[in-house]
Amino acid sequence: MFEIDGLGDYVGDSAPELYDKMAEAIEREGIDFTLPFKRVNYAPWIILVPRGGAAAVQATHMYGANPLDPRDATKATVEGRRQAHAVTEIFRKIPGLENVRLTGTAPTLGVRETRRVMGDFVLSLEDLVEGRRFDDAVTWGGFGVDIHDPALGSEEETAHGTGTQPYEIPYRCLLPREADGILTAGRCISGTHEAHASYRVTGTCMGMGQAAGLAAAWAAKEGMTPRQLDGPALKQRLAKHGVGFLERRGP
Repeated sequence: MFEIDGLGDYVGDSAPELYDKMAEAIEREGIDFTLPFKRVNYAPWIILVPRGGAAAVQATHMYGANPLDPRDATKATVEGRRQAHAVTEIFRKIPGLENVRLTGTAPTLGVRETRRVMGDFVLSLEDLVEGRRFDDAVTWGGFGVDIHDPALGSEEETAHGTGTQPYEIPYRCLLPREADGILTAGRCISGTHEAHASYRVTGTCMGMGQAAGLAAAWAAKEGMTPRQLDGPALKQRLAKHGVGFLERRGP
């Protein structure tokens, strides 16, 4: 992500419409730049912020980099900033955006997905679609399945935009299958690529973090491993700390 200002009264509510304006400006001005995404609904977005005339921009995409490799991460960071400058210049060729200027880029890459640790339960897209509840739930999610294309120009079918219902995440997703004495929290928990595209968001990850912290403290106090804890009892303890859960369904 990067920030711009100088928007004036600009209000945009359509990524495809902005894509078309950018593509037209690139062709009209003979700009040597390839938009790093197809005509989709998730980019480009000019997301207004409370400061008047300013916005965050979702547009840059770097593919095929391994964020676990410092060299790859550095190359992707440099490319992202190159794209930020280029996109800003393209904006300036669009009527109504002539006064836009780049005011800042993110300090680090926003990485959508890396490794996921397989645990005692693997949360799936079906769990999200069905809005499943669990006796050992630690938090819940409701964000849409947001999967960007894995490569520029990819024709691979994804689950992007699949309809879901609010769902819970069981404690078992935080327990790695082949390791004791450790808990996962955040986007690395046990789940499929498709489910990850929903539960990876900040609010849901914070709920997992609270659960992992409470479970770790409880296990340490009792001299137990996290796997030895009773999941439903952990859920009750979380509820006493003010954590909300979804209503039960069925008999």
